Amino acid sequence: MAESTPNTTDVVYLKKDSVIDISIPAAIYYRIQMLLFNGIAYSDTQTMHKTLNNIKESDEDPDDATFHTRTLLVLMNIIEEAASKQDKTEIKKVDKTTGKPV
Repeated sequence: MAESTPNTTDVVYLKKDSVIDISIPAAIYYRIQMLLFNGIAYSDTQTMHKTLNNIKESDEDPDDATFHTRTLLVLMNIIEEAASKQDKTEIKKVDKTTGKPV
């Protein structure tokens, strides 16, 4: 690392186009999922649906909610694809009205 001066400090950045291989516990995936549905302040269900439609229809992020939602969805998708390739997924029946496994 370069030497810091009184007005500067060295900061480690990830290279923008790099791909990082990591292991993520399933518990962290579920925390990310909870953050997606509980941590982003959607004013109502209609706003959440509008945000999801923005993501489906465009690569643009017109607001912070869309930006953060897209970020979490991409991260979750990467985790899901890796888990599937490693045979670390399972199929469960889920009640469509409650969203809970039966």
